[in-house]
Amino acid sequence: MTQKLLYPLRDFSAGYNDSVDPALLPDNALCEVENAIIGRGSITKKFGFAKYTVSALSSAIRRIYTFFKNAGPTEMLAVSNATLYKDNSGTLEPIPVYRYQTIEDCEDPWDESVNANVTGSIDTADKKAGNASVKLVVAAAAAANTILATEVIPATDISQGTLVRLWIKSSVATNAGDLQLLLDNTAACASPVYALSVPALSANEWKRVEMPYDGTVAGSAAIISIGLKYVVDIGACTIWLDDVDVRFLSVMTSSDTDMLTYKNRSLQDVVLIADGGKLKAYNPSLPGVVEVKPWVATTQEQTDPGLNDLANLTNFRSIAIKQDRIFALAHDKVRNRLSFCHHDPTLGYAVFDYWPAAFFFDLVSELNDESLLIRVFRDAIIVFNRKTVWSLTGDGRTINDYDLHRLNVPSGLLAPGSVAYVGNNLVYLSDDNCIYSLYSTDKEYISASDISVIKDSNGTIVSSVKRTLSGISREDKAKAIGTYFDGKYFLSFPSGLTLILDTTLNCWTKWTNIKANSFLERDGVLYFSSNTGHIYRMEPTANTDDGEAIQERIKTKKLDFGYPAQVKKFRTAKFVAKQFEAESSSFNVRVWVDDIEVDAADISTDISGVWDESEWDDVSWDFKDVVILDIRVRKKGYTIQYEITSNNPNEPFTLYQINQVFKIKKLKG
Repeated sequence: MTQKLLYPLRDFSAGYNDSVDPALLPDNALCEVENAIIGRGSITKKFGFAKYTVSALSSAIRRIYTFFKNAGPTEMLAVSNATLYKDNSGTLEPIPVYRYQTIEDCEDPWDESVNANVTGSIDTADKKAGNASVKLVVAAAAAANTILATEVIPATDISQGTLVRLWIKSSVATNAGDLQLLLDNTAACASPVYALSVPALSANEWKRVEMPYDGTVAGSAAIISIGLKYVVDIGACTIWLDDVDVRFLSVMTSSDTDMLTYKNRSLQDVVLIADGGKLKAYNPSLPGVVEVKPWVATTQEQTDPGLNDLANLTNFRSIAIKQDRIFALAHDKVRNRLSFCHHDPTLGYAVFDYWPAAFFFDLVSELNDESLLIRVFRDAIIVFNRKTVWSLTGDGRTINDYDLHRLNVPSGLLAPGSVAYVGNNLVYLSDDNCIYSLYSTDKEYISASDISVIKDSNGTIVSSVKRTLSGISREDKAKAIGTYFDGKYFLSFPSGLTLILDTTLNCWTKWTNIKANSFLERDGVLYFSSNTGHIYRMEPTANTDDGEAIQERIKTKKLDFGYPAQVKKFRTAKFVAKQFEAESSSFNVRVWVDDIEVDAADISTDISGVWDESEWDDVSWDFKDVVILDIRVRKKGYTIQYEITSNNPNEPFTLYQINQVFKIKKLKG
């Protein structure tokens, strides 16, 4: 009589493998797996997620970002409908967007009209921007309510503005209103449209003051003269003025953004925003998002490092920082140009308002390529183009201090959102159905390997998502979003399909329902934004996806137990699962013998009161939290295949083993 044999299937660590026929897979691989977390000795239903935000925004949230500040708590930022929002305990509050327009640069003396008791000039030594400031020396004989000096400015419409800002310094302390800034649509400020009170000043200290005004006042659409009025007799003094501009409400260029935390010239923490238009900065001290105003280079700076080209960089779409130098893809016409900013030797750090015209590299190839994204990797700036990938190493004040190399990688970048740091590597989705991982050797040589197909030391494919990627449209692949969290690389597509690479087990699995536009790891929690206008939070104890049942499915390979040419009599299959105390846990089993399905039924592990014979089949316990459930197959064939599903809401499920009892028919011949 043929002896009964027991085949234990308790290792599923190869994960998902879509590469070949299910009969040819390794035994520890799965031909289908959805919404499961794979371990060496178990498969567990994935954890769910819930809404983090209290109410939905009216449009999709395209980006979420953490603003780390040197002083004060971090902020979660979100971008939707070309608007930046700040999180306030789950409520997203819009942040205004501004732009500043210079109406007087104070590079020349104010000489449209000058009072007899005032000497006007410029000061090239004491200034706040450009080459000079306006200097007004006021004699003791000057009387109250005197217009000290005025200057002609180009006709400017400030009717849509909200405030005037300028730098000002006085040799004596003043009270608010002692001085007034005049703006007029007639010459020499003869009948001022605006007389804006200057805030209080400390003696001999530069101060940037802001003075709100009403843009609806008649005459505001054609300001042609600016002046300073001596409202109160404060005695003999010297007054300096510089860089007068007007603030206007504005909008962001788009919701597709790249962000970088840095500091401005006043050492305030800011978030630089590349949104496909001009460079912008979020400054919480305003608070608001401001279009970065180009630095007015001094005469010396115009020679070294050169003219400021920021005004011509109108397509900031990616930004990164390496060794305190900011790099960007920002040119509107030359789409493969990498620009970098000035490192101010006086301040000792990079300044994002000064991009010398000669500080750039054009990544020229025979493919007429377009640069999409830049990231720092090891000691290099990696430039991802559509068809090629480049590496820029070095550091310095001129392009001669850098080395630019085209990397020997098979393909360029398809999905900018897919790029993520995974351990020590940099991973991206290409347009050849591959997921590449950039790695660096000890000698800093950078290359790439395809991790969409994982092989063992013998070259056997043990886990793969190659065919799955081939089934996704190119349009959807281009929108893929990636992140690295808890030892796993997540790659999410618009359908909700998310491919997950477990870097510990080196295997793939699939999740559904995660329709992410952006991922964010914050304080050990993974968040994602979506088209619903909500931000969601992954919750390890959640058993639903925002109230929707998690549909777990596991399908093994076609198992022959090492006897591919012999008929087997399959008898009892023993399923070892976790017994949960707090929640019920049910699952369904389907069985195929030689591709013909065998009848099976729903199984529940919520049977803690039954100790002998269950209603369906045999039940026994090994450990107190483990239950063993038997299915009598009683079919003959060459192969057997199992599918386990657990689809009920609010039910966890963990499978430890499948043990199949069988007999082998003797070979003849």
